[in-house]
Amino acid sequence: MPLVPEWVTLELARREWADAPSDDERLRFLLDAAQERCSAYLGAKSPGDADPIPARLQLANIYDARDLWSFENATGGLLSLGEAAIRPPELTRTVKASLRPHRGVIAR
Repeated sequence: MPLVPEWVTLELARREWADAPSDDERLRFLLDAAQERCSAYLGAKSPGDADPIPARLQLANIYDARDLWSFENATGGLLSLGEAAIRPPELTRTVKASLRPHRGVIAR
């Protein structure tokens, strides 16, 4: 079930991510999972239903979906081996910086 509002359309994801999965359902799933992760990191600062989605959040969503896809391909889609579990990757610095950019302060 897609999140509302979706931060990224399939068209935008494909435009910004050249080797995105060709299957629309798989791509939507990755984008939704990434959006949930990004929203959790943002916390209360996540945009509301009526708010426009900033480009930096859209890119963070795409970057994290790409990271999840890369992880999935590197592990062969395997998330556990018996009692040992393989954790999905944490949000990268690039994704975190896009979600919570540092504001420069001018010293006086």
